[in-house]
Amino acid sequence: MVRLSNTLPDQLHQLHENSLPGKSLLYDFGEGARYRLTFVDDTNLDVTVVEDSFFAPGTVNHCTVEITQLRDSLVMITWEEKESSNTVVNVDDFSSHVSYTNITTMSSGQFWRLKGTITEE
Repeated sequence: MVRLSNTLPDQLHQLHENSLPGKSLLYDFGEGARYRLTFVDDTNLDVTVVEDSFFAPGTVNHCTVEITQLRDSLVMITWEEKESSNTVVNVDDFSSHVSYTNITTMSSGQFWRLKGTITEE
């Protein structure tokens, strides 16, 4: 398997549900909201905080995910964070390098709608 970090920048658009395992991507939703998502395999994801208003950089959440191919270069990724029980739904458009992310924060009942960029690590 070719690691994404060794591919050309314009090859992000070729990603799909079966090519995500082994990849590490940076999700940037603006100041105070940057995360590295590492797809360990087809059902496990490590989310590492790069920058966040609530969690220290380097904080890692290990999650079980479901990845659904919606069309070429468009996937939906869903998971529940084990410690917080927060739920996350990403719709990632790899052809335009954009992530639409919805997060339900269980402790406060807040619902976050984010749009950010996806880049290769």
